[in-house]
Amino acid sequence: MKICLIGGAGFIGSNTAKHLRALGHDVCVADIAPGADYHCDVTLPGQVDLLLSKKFDVVYYFASIIRAEECRQDPQRAIQVNINGLANVLNCLKDTDTRLIYSSTVHVYTEPDTKALTEEAKLDSNVPGHIYPVTKLMGESLIRSYNFLYGIPYTIVRYGIVYGEGGHEDLAVHAFIKNGLNKKPLRIEGGGVAKRNFVYIKDIVRGNAAVLSDAAQNQTINLCSEHSVSIREVAELVAQHIDDCDLQIAPGRVGDHSEVQISNQKAQKLLGWKPEHDFNLMVRNLIDQKSFT
Repeated sequence: MKICLIGGAGFIGSNTAKHLRALGHDVCVADIAPGADYHCDVTLPGQVDLLLSKKFDVVYYFASIIRAEECRQDPQRAIQVNINGLANVLNCLKDTDTRLIYSSTVHVYTEPDTKALTEEAKLDSNVPGHIYPVTKLMGESLIRSYNFLYGIPYTIVRYGIVYGEGGHEDLAVHAFIKNGLNKKPLRIEGGGVAKRNFVYIKDIVRGNAAVLSDAAQNQTINLCSEHSVSIREVAELVAQHIDDCDLQIAPGRVGDHSEVQISNQKAQKLLGWKPEHDFNLMVRNLIDQKSFT
């Protein structure tokens, strides 16, 4: 397949591009970051038009402002990239049969339930929250509207929190490892009761390739772990493997939330995908490799 990864120079995109090339696909990485095959700022329609004039079979959309604090400090930029940038891409795909694979997040789930939530769960837009998941929820709605009105095929992938070598150092698990190895306190905000659904990068990369299947067309699919873990449990896990770790309780952040339990059964049944890497073991490996120092 001829594939374009928009925002493909980042953590998830670059690993996905490498894997897709290994599978024999013709891959173009478009990004504003150095090292991309094609420079493309999604907020500039002319650059998007020129890129997508090359006619790809599949376009992955990874371009996003993803850090909650960055979105909070500059909401206009987050909206420009996460929503307006996506709209620019969708407008270019209206007259094609190119499928759009969109990276969303399990953070769009806000309402707790007695059982693991599936992709069919009703999402409540009346619940206030961080700007990042709100932009992702709006992006999902735009994609479904363009599919309904213009027939653009799509796949929406809702990721758990992706961790691993080369990942963002401000992610809780990475930050704890870095601070522990550098003999700094592990700062646990809000008492660490909030839960997160962590997924190792290699599992996400496999999932990103699996959704190329025809079975995933016009579907929304969770790529997440089967269980969430609290931030305090993550800190305590890191402290088990690094001597003299100091756990430091800090106030919580505005809008911080605890993730609900989310189901990955659809990915298992539709694609034969589920995480293969154990979180505890991978944290130990990241510490042994001194991946974040």
